[in-house]
Amino acid sequence: MSRNKRIIMVVCMNAIVILSLFILLEVCFRLFWRMKVLEGEIYQASKWKVLRYELKPKLDTMYQGYHVITNSCGFRGREYAIQKPENVYRIVFLGDSVGFGRHLDASDTLAVLIENLLKRECPQKTFEVLNFAVEGYNTQQELEVLKEKALLFNPDLVILDYCFNDPEAPEFYFKKNFFIRHSQFAKYIAYCIKKRKVKAERKRVGIESISDDFKYLYKDCSDCWPNTKSALLKMADITAERNIRMVLLMNPEMSEDVKDFRDGYPYGYINDMLKGLSHKNIIVIDPIEEFRDRNLNKIDMNVGSYPNRKANDIIAEYTVNKLRENKIISCLQEAE
Repeated sequence: MSRNKRIIMVVCMNAIVILSLFILLEVCFRLFWRMKVLEGEIYQASKWKVLRYELKPKLDTMYQGYHVITNSCGFRGREYAIQKPENVYRIVFLGDSVGFGRHLDASDTLAVLIENLLKRECPQKTFEVLNFAVEGYNTQQELEVLKEKALLFNPDLVILDYCFNDPEAPEFYFKKNFFIRHSQFAKYIAYCIKKRKVKAERKRVGIESISDDFKYLYKDCSDCWPNTKSALLKMADITAERNIRMVLLMNPEMSEDVKDFRDGYPYGYINDMLKGLSHKNIIVIDPIEEFRDRNLNKIDMNVGSYPNRKANDIIAEYTVNKLRENKIISCLQEAE
């Protein structure tokens, strides 16, 4: 056998070994590894680059102990006609895991509770609250949902359910990259690189607690809050151009650093920054005021760091009252 043929054979054998090893790794990772965002397999890669991932349509499954149903359009809840029916007041609800209703069945989510309250207050009108919230989304992604999905449903009102970690950068394991989209092993490599970068950055800036993290997002990071603020103002511009009102609903933070909702609440500066947004189409609703007035105990209000049904009942009632005060929905005035 000539020297060139031996070289070609060695190269081919090595290529076969490497390919076989990759296939074996791919099979193992598909069988035994899931990224956190894919637990329960309710998510899929999104064709929109900014979104990275989205809910799978037509789901009816148990996800981490609670029931999740999605419609054919890929958001949580029942089916809705894209063409808004007559005499329907339609609200689009944007958000992340809190708005999505992590740890909650659909009937306990904020979107459903607001819809039920509005129906009770204004029985002469039909209300629909469409829950476009997705776990892990930040404000940039919520802006993309508004532009690419929610506006197709011709809403009368947009409610953005804002959480204080929303300035965090989006996850990037669903880049528009063939290997990362289609290979679980490639996703694992990208995921590990991302985690290493995040860990190094947190160590560099001295982040050791949630309070440190929020301080970084809103004060120390050069582009986190500015980019978020810009996205919020773009949402306000987009909705104003279409004569759609926009509500910025702040969720009371319930992480471990919060001792109570009065003196033990360390994030008032973030509430003030959001209230300071200057745009005629943004109405800020801050339920922390109600939580303080009632002197509520945090331990009664949360599941982990997420609001429970009791907290959502209070937030929904407060939100509807503020919609009435701001004369957002005409029939609320008639019902007084």
